[in-house]
Amino acid sequence: MVARFLAFCFGAAAIACAAQEVGAPGPGLLRGSAAISPGFMLREKAHNFYLTGKLEYFVDPRISFRGESFWFRGDQNEPALLAQNSQVAFGAFYHFAKGRSDLAIGFEPGVSIVQPARPVILIISEPLRVVPNVSLCAGYTFAVWEYFHFFLDARYVHASYPGAIGGPLPLDEVIIGGGLGFQFRTRRSN
Repeated sequence: MVARFLAFCFGAAAIACAAQEVGAPGPGLLRGSAAISPGFMLREKAHNFYLTGKLEYFVDPRISFRGESFWFRGDQNEPALLAQNSQVAFGAFYHFAKGRSDLAIGFEPGVSIVQPARPVILIISEPLRVVPNVSLCAGYTFAVWEYFHFFLDARYVHASYPGAIGGPLPLDEVIIGGGLGFQFRTRRSN
């Protein structure tokens, strides 16, 4: 039902905007979005959920800088693997834009605020730690209007929680997201 609604909105917006010329990414374009994103851990059986936000600024038609935050909201597993796994990242992206479509790849170093969930058999819990992470990202954006765009993103995050009772806890995961975002130009193009 949700997929049909999104497809309808996407199609209606594309038809309504067909006569308008929406410029390709260029210097001064600012994009932002918020979404609920699932994360799939690769070495553990955990499916995490995040409230995500991103802000991206273009310095060139092909180069942008993006900052992203991921607020950990829990996972589907019982018992939970993690009590906390929020993340912040910042990095550069290269864009392959053509008309309203924009395909981008990027690299984002960042930090994760991690705390494993306390197993039932332990009296004390693992400490909350700030650990470095690194992400490889890819995404597609379609500008439906001068001020709005649809986006789909996928990112691979590599991190590890050191010093856990059973040894280092690998935190590698794939986080996907999508939805409607805003955009506007902070300066006029020449």
